[in-house]
Amino acid sequence: MPWIKAADIAYGRFRAPDLDVMEEFLTRFGLVRSDRTATALYMRGTDPPHHLHITEMGIQEPCNPLDSSDRLITLMMVRVRVVSM
Repeated sequence: MPWIKAADIAYGRFRAPDLDVMEEFLTRFGLVRSDRTATALYMRGTDPPHHLHITEMGIQEPCNPLDSSDRLITLMMVRVRVVSM
């Protein structure tokens, strides 16, 4: 089985019921708003990428990754840049 080595995470994607609260929380960690729509918040750091964190409006559901392989895959869906070994 081939191994994949991730060099960097492009961005994380989360859900929250209140984008204003999430923006305030992330701002305290030094992130800056890159863009905002009615249903999503895009936050960036100091590097050139447009965003490194996305929060979408929605209810956070408790997740048990053992209840279904589909939920586990959904839980693990993070876009990564891949380098060959």
